Amino acid sequence: MSDLVLSLDQLSTLADDLEAIQHELENAEGNGNAAADATGDDELRDRMDDFHSKWDVKRGEMLENVKKLAGMIRNVADTFQQVDNDLAKALEEKA
Repeated sequence: MSDLVLSLDQLSTLADDLEAIQHELENAEGNGNAAADATGDDELRDRMDDFHSKWDVKRGEMLENVKKLAGMIRNVADTFQQVDNDLAKALEEKA
């Protein structure tokens, strides 16, 4: 039988990083309309507007996925930390 080895610090850091990405995605303000208007070219403006609209959709999809993943990773880290604490306490009580 093999042992399960997890770095709770690394899991927690990963969850923190994902939450930071989530924050950035949530607060990403689209300046696409202003940039599109500043081009001075109708075709380029239309293409930039199209890109901006598609990016908003994709950003929303990424945000939902990052939220889910961050929550799952945080839950795994918290659960393993609790199990580790409970096992340590049980060993102390037997000693």
